[in-house]
Amino acid sequence: MLLVYSIKQIKITMKRVTLYLLLEITLVLLSGFKSDDKPEFSPELLWEQLLEQNIDHPEVVMAQAIHETNRFKAPIFTVGNNLFAMRVPRKRETTAVGYYKSYAAYANWIDAVTDMKKWQDAHRKYYSNTAKYKSYYDFLSNY
Repeated sequence: MLLVYSIKQIKITMKRVTLYLLLEITLVLLSGFKSDDKPEFSPELLWEQLLEQNIDHPEVVMAQAIHETNRFKAPIFTVGNNLFAMRVPRKRETTAVGYYKSYAAYANWIDAVTDMKKWQDAHRKYYSNTAKYKSYYDFLSNY
């Protein structure tokens, strides 16, 4: 029996296979990190990492992490290692390895800090322009 498929059917099938493979890869990446593989976390270590990576306004970013993760207890952090409720970006470089619900998921919390640095680097021109925004707080409230 000869099977005949249209180009449209083949493209749809290829898209489904591609999406399935991406989902599987993401699940493998996220589940492949045992708790022993993850760097130790504490608020003090987070503060050190913010300073080490030269995060702009570390006191604001620390407060954001505490708020977004409900004092580091929310699943966005405990499952997705996302400290700042970051989304997966469409254009800029990211350290995200997949999604947790509609948010970016990271291999570990340090990658989330690194992604915050990448986000700040990509957006610095907007919040360092004092004519448009009075402060980093003002920029964040309008973002």
